[in-house]
Amino acid sequence: SEVKNMLLEEWNIDDAKEVWYEEGLEDGLEKGREEGREEGREEGEVLGIAKGREEERKTILDLVRQGYNSEQIESMLSRG
Repeated sequence: SEVKNMLLEEWNIDDAKEVWYEEGLEDGLEKGREEGREEGREEGEVLGIAKGREEERKTILDLVRQGYNSEQIESMLSRG
């Protein structure tokens, strides 16, 4: 409708530039948001894996302290 209005009313290059700028800005912001969401997902995945490994390490150390041997610990961890 903006283009139609520009054609039917007095066409002004400054108005056209403003519309193009606003559309470009909206497109750029959306692209930036999507890239940010993707980076956040990747960072969350990496942090989640690291946290899971840390929890597993703590569990293993706790089981060693309780006197379980490596075979018993491996069996427990494989069962979940």
